[in-house]
Amino acid sequence: MIDIIICINDRHDKLDKTILSILLQTVKDKVNVYIVDGSNFNYANIIEKFSDKIRIKVIKVNSNYTLCDMKQLGLESSTSEYVMFLSAGDLLYDCFSLKYMFDIAEEQGADIIYGNVVECMKIGSVSDNLFSIVGKMFRREFIVANNIFFDNKSTNHDCSFYGICYMQALKIVSCNYNVIYCERDVRNIDFVSSYLGMILNKIGFSKEDTIYAYGYTKDSYLLFMVNGMEEHRILMSSKNIDDNKYNPVVYYEKEKILDGY
Repeated sequence: MIDIIICINDRHDKLDKTILSILLQTVKDKVNVYIVDGSNFNYANIIEKFSDKIRIKVIKVNSNYTLCDMKQLGLESSTSEYVMFLSAGDLLYDCFSLKYMFDIAEEQGADIIYGNVVECMKIGSVSDNLFSIVGKMFRREFIVANNIFFDNKSTNHDCSFYGICYMQALKIVSCNYNVIYCERDVRNIDFVSSYLGMILNKIGFSKEDTIYAYGYTKDSYLLFMVNGMEEHRILMSSKNIDDNKYNPVVYYEKEKILDGY
């Protein structure tokens, strides 16, 4: 089973097509939809339209809840084996998107399964969305066991959340399939707003630089470009320092630059 969490304050006019894309999945019987909403929007029509076709639960929160708070609440409310996050307007790419992710999850036993995100603002462009939660399915037991959560003290809670997941996960696997059709450009990631800022600053990049992450090498290095020019590589691994506490070991172009911090 998978819980799909949709956190929303606006864009309610886009919600129908997101739910429809879930409803069209060949494995829709394995899906629960959690909508966490901090607005006054009335969900009566949506519940009436979809509740006999797919399991939907609406969680209303106060207007002072941030998106970070909503995602954390959705995560805490989840009970299924896997969890995935969508925004209103995001579409599962086709009817097989979740099936391919499930198949890989069962075959590989991975903590994180990811696929490509196709961005409608970038004609023909495809991205794995590394260091973003978009287009990824997380094993909930892994999240709980490692006490990973959305931190509202972080200026980029998605990047911080996935960065910790990335360091703690024993296995991250791609399904090599387009899984999300996304209306926004999610490739320009503000690394400097997360713990990765320390790494980038150490190797000479500033907060004015635009970092574009786009894939892995065969030896697990993250490929990225700075201001659209010149390819760079970073590898982050984890070491056990004391009773399941981890510190990242970071390599830049195969040279160790950080050994925990």
